[in-house]
Amino acid sequence: MIYDVTATSEAGDPIELELRSFSNLPTGVGEYEVSEYRGKKGVSYTLKKAGGGGSGGARLGPKVDELRDRVDALEETVRRLQSEITGLKSNAHQDARQTQQQPATSDASRFGGDDDIPF
Repeated sequence: MIYDVTATSEAGDPIELELRSFSNLPTGVGEYEVSEYRGKKGVSYTLKKAGGGGSGGARLGPKVDELRDRVDALEETVRRLQSEITGLKSNAHQDARQTQQQPATSDASRFGGDDDIPF
């Protein structure tokens, strides 16, 4: 994003130059670094806060790196969870197959038939 800048001298006189900045500059008196730019539309001057208050894009590097690390960690967590879910599903299917393969036990075989009644 490019900001159009209007400025005055410390005496309050307007600076009648084409000024711009790649970061949102604070208002009020301050020190700024000025770079001349000669483009198709003529000469303009780019301002940035003195002492390394560079462009917004330059400040994004560490934030982007942090986000990449977080995304990598989240992707690894998702892969691990998917693997665990696959394992749980596999175990559940094996348990279901084993249950279906076991012969059903009748009450007669568990408690004996009518012939076992002593009276």
